[in-house]
Amino acid sequence: MLRGAQAAAGVAGSAAAARFSAAARVRGAAAGAYTVRLRHRGAWPGGDLPATLYIPDKDGLATRPLPPVRLRPSGTTVLARFLLPYGVLWEQDDWFTGYSEGSDTVTKFRIPEGISWVERRADLP
Repeated sequence: MLRGAQAAAGVAGSAAAARFSAAARVRGAAAGAYTVRLRHRGAWPGGDLPATLYIPDKDGLATRPLPPVRLRPSGTTVLARFLLPYGVLWEQDDWFTGYSEGSDTVTKFRIPEGISWVERRADLP
């Protein structure tokens, strides 16, 4: 589940931000790597957009605060990349035991579980 702006608690002084709240839930997701993208039109009036991701992990539901995102006037913005069933974000380097970089890909892995996750450089910030 993704919750945007958390009732705009982190955006002070913006009436539009106080009205913004969004949530989405995906049930029965299979194991794999997922990307949460936000398609939008119009500029976000409150500066950076705060967001929180709620994803399943081995203990139930994990709360993952996401870095604030600056939205362009319109388009698609990547909010998060996560790996199920482990409930880990791409940015959680401490969870992985190592990484490898190629000319057009980045691979993160975790040993001894044998978990690997590959992303194309073009898709990374």
